[in-house]
Amino acid sequence: MAGELPIAFASTAAEPPHLEIRVNFGIFAGREATPAELDELGRAVTAEVGHVTIVSEHRHELGGGAETSLHQVRMDVPQNALSDDIVEAEWTSAGRSNALGRGTPT
Repeated sequence: MAGELPIAFASTAAEPPHLEIRVNFGIFAGREATPAELDELGRAVTAEVGHVTIVSEHRHELGGGAETSLHQVRMDVPQNALSDDIVEAEWTSAGRSNALGRGTPT
């Protein structure tokens, strides 16, 4: 039928994110991230770098006689949003887990 959008398509990113952080939220919290938690995380990261893409996904990996299913939150920060003095250690530190609802704010 003419005019219908494809249900699946190949996509290639023009520029990969400079910083990608993946959080296995199921292990972290024992449940899926709520929309409110994702919004809070987005506000916290945006306040620091100005732009972030957050993806909440169910990930299934199969092969080699093993299967894995998990709920993952992925944050992508573009290179142009990071200054030279921001390093990955800052974003992967325990202090940033507060944005996901754990601990007290730093």
